[in-house]
Amino acid sequence: MIVCHCQGINDRELRRRVREGADSPSELARRCGAGVGCGGCRPLIDQILDEECREPIPLRLELAAAP
Repeated sequence: MIVCHCQGINDRELRRRVREGADSPSELARRCGAGVGCGGCRPLIDQILDEECREPIPLRLELAAAP
């Protein structure tokens, strides 16, 4: 899905840039130009950053006690 229409940048490109180390809207703007035009994409940029930078929830397996 196109996120930044001004620059023609999609969500896959933004997620790739975050995984490569971009950790803020200004860093994404520096690396690919997203968010520097009209600003309509900034809420989606923030959402992508939140999703990609969120700490993974550890998987907990709880074993039931055997009778």
